[in-house]
Amino acid sequence: MSRKRLFNIICVGMISSVCLPLFAKSASDDSDKLFHEAWEHVKLYEFDRAEPIFRSLQKRFKVGSAQWIESTFGLAVSLHHKTPTNSKSIDEAKKIYQMLADKYPNHKCAARCLLNIGRIYELRDYYKDKIDLEAARKYYRFVIDRYPNKSVASEAILRLAMSYTILCDRNDVYKGIKVIEDWLKKHPDDRLKGLMYLHLGDVYFFPLEEYRKSVESYIKAEKLNAIEGSRVGFIYWRIAWVADHKLHDKKIAVEYYKKLIVDVPAFGKGYRAQLALKRLGVKDIPPLEWHVKPIKKVSK
Repeated sequence: MSRKRLFNIICVGMISSVCLPLFAKSASDDSDKLFHEAWEHVKLYEFDRAEPIFRSLQKRFKVGSAQWIESTFGLAVSLHHKTPTNSKSIDEAKKIYQMLADKYPNHKCAARCLLNIGRIYELRDYYKDKIDLEAARKYYRFVIDRYPNKSVASEAILRLAMSYTILCDRNDVYKGIKVIEDWLKKHPDDRLKGLMYLHLGDVYFFPLEEYRKSVESYIKAEKLNAIEGSRVGFIYWRIAWVADHKLHDKKIAVEYYKKLIVDVPAFGKGYRAQLALKRLGVKDIPPLEWHVKPIKKVSK
């Protein structure tokens, strides 16, 4: 799976924010229906079907009007994400994003346009595409500096941090951690705080192997309901195993071994968790009941 697809899955709550018709009502009922249809295709990742609709809508409205900006932004999103990708589509998307950000800096789409240009520079979208992390970071900082009070700024922080941590070089990883920690000091109630702690848990585990900080970060993320449903069992097992074997913290280990048995029995580590609890001298070991309990929703 490509980094682009993996990131989209992990950050589905954030990515979905580009899939909403946020801007203006058109004067035509027919146009309203087409806008709705096009954005529905975007939500379903059917970007190749959304592209021609946005192109046709763009031609209906006066340049600079709210409807024209929305259709133009939708076209760029479709070109950016459609598959198979190619240099022509990506280059056109980048030019459109830049034009919108330059001409309409106060519009709702401007910050998102800059963020998406950063993503284009950060990721390899097609064969022989070149990654430019410095350019990506420049655009993420544009978003943070120009739109610090908009919700998209916190996403830019997370992406900026990941542009360092993804390299797995210890010095770069610490740079990424500092980006997040400095932001959270100033924005303790940030909407993506849970995802930030989840990422800190990952990088403190590997490559840094700072296990106490990893467990603490994961627990903070859990309390904020930031762990994606498919990762809950994996994170619980990591917390329990690390607490047991690396930190020798019986209290945390017992708590999360029990969570594995009771909360996510279908994950497959329940029996091993029971054995671990027995080894740790726990008397009230929960029974392993093979049913799936509802998972808390990921906070957005």
